[in-house]
Amino acid sequence: VDPFVCDILRCSLNRKKSI
Repeated sequence: VDPFVCDILRCSLNRKKSI
């Protein structure tokens, strides 16, 4: 798994959780 993809997914999850 690419770290970049993981970063994007994590960012998305974090954003959704934050909001």
